[in-house]
Amino acid sequence: MSDPHKNSLAWRSVMDVLPRIYAPPTQIPIGDPPSSARDPAKPPFDMVVHMGIATRRDYFSIETLGHRDGYELYEDVNHERLPEGFGRAHWLDCPEILHTTFDTDDVLRRWKLNLLADHTSDGEDIDLRLSDDAGHFLCDFIYFSSLSTYYRLNRRREDGERPVLFLHIPAKAEEDDILKGRETAVALIRAMVESRKEAK
Repeated sequence: MSDPHKNSLAWRSVMDVLPRIYAPPTQIPIGDPPSSARDPAKPPFDMVVHMGIATRRDYFSIETLGHRDGYELYEDVNHERLPEGFGRAHWLDCPEILHTTFDTDDVLRRWKLNLLADHTSDGEDIDLRLSDDAGHFLCDFIYFSSLSTYYRLNRRREDGERPVLFLHIPAKAEEDDILKGRETAVALIRAMVESRKEAK
């Protein structure tokens, strides 16, 4: 039996799973009225947040952009590489960089306020930052894949909505770290919702 954790860190697994996450529902659940069916031309989510571990960071960060190219430089856990020029070929209709359409400065401000209001660890500061380098590995690849899904569904308009964020968390696994990570993630999701409501 294959190791599911190993597979989750492989190029092929990401390319298999992400399209299924965004696939429109094939039928209306029993008991739901027809008006509840989502438009198949739109993503099934109002907003998306991905999460990944940043082994070289000791702070929490939200990524502001994803990259199309450069992934063939790195092997996954199965020692496989993407072919040369994969990004350009796979996302031919997409620019080299796609930004989230969240106002990340506003999200960061609200994130800090939410965490300050909710945090129970004796007022301990948690380092929260913006980042423009998701790493050119699987995290960046996942992020760009989601951003490109919205870009394509919005008919490749630069001003089309891409309500996606990627949260990088430090590679710490003690019980206190896990609690802190949970609090931080919840505070971020609340900040995303608040920021999106304010923008509408």
